[in-house]
Amino acid sequence: MANAMANAMANAMANAMAMAAHHTTKVAPMKISPRLTLLSLVASLSLAALPALADELDAACPANLPAVLVPAADQRLRFFRPAVGVQIYMCTANASGATSFTFIAPQANLLKNDELVGTHFIGPVWQDKDGSSVKTSKISGAIVDPTAVPWLLLKSVGNVGPGRFADITAVQRLNTVGGLAPPAAQCTPATLGTVVQVGYTTDYFLYDTHTPGAEGNRQCR
Repeated sequence: MANAMANAMANAMANAMAMAAHHTTKVAPMKISPRLTLLSLVASLSLAALPALADELDAACPANLPAVLVPAADQRLRFFRPAVGVQIYMCTANASGATSFTFIAPQANLLKNDELVGTHFIGPVWQDKDGSSVKTSKISGAIVDPTAVPWLLLKSVGNVGPGRFADITAVQRLNTVGGLAPPAAQCTPATLGTVVQVGYTTDYFLYDTHTPGAEGNRQCR
């Protein structure tokens, strides 16, 4: 059984990586709310030249953000991307035979004005359509909505550029909806190796490193 589970896990990981390699997702199109459409438009404009719209970008940040998700003071909010996709899980068993769903990878579309402008995949990696990317590791997380995957603060551990994501040094995953693993009762010895894709939406806020001025850096906090 151990070998079978290892092979199933390897196949699931390989499938997730293959999806990422094609720079696309197999997520069915979903209607994006007017709020997300407006916010993605704001994120695409120059914050320095359009302070009024920059204020609207600030308004995109959720109220009462948990303190553990606030970036370091030298992190500056550059833009954000609404995302629609799936969280991928596999039914596995531990050494004692207890079964549970194990998280494998995310796979999501990054949007701007309802258009696909990037992808998010195993790593975790965010990749822009220009080919630039950022890979991160988790700093902290908080359960804000018990029916959705946690909100996260992550830091860059590697970038590829040049391009929009080449200088990104921190990412927040906020405003999550859905994405939780299926009920544990659905993972049984009879369903070991089953891969499940659970739909989710979120907003990813992306930061670069910038020496703060007297008023500090723009952040979700």
